[in-house]
Amino acid sequence: MPPVLRKANAEVFVTDNGNYIVDCNFEKILEPKKLHDELIALVGVVETGFFVDMTWKALVGRDGKVEAIDK
Repeated sequence: MPPVLRKANAEVFVTDNGNYIVDCNFEKILEPKKLHDELIALVGVVETGFFVDMTWKALVGRDGKVEAIDK
């Protein structure tokens, strides 16, 4: 699926800082740190939405169950 410019009420969404958000659907991210670093290196990219090296455990809810994923 190609990247999509985020919209709200059929208008392009602009953040409080005047930035646009591009939503990307990645099937599977095998190296999130590497992808984060590559995206941040692109001119104009402010943030990625990846929470790299911010925690040691993630709780993921799916199909009525919670899965704990350790770093």
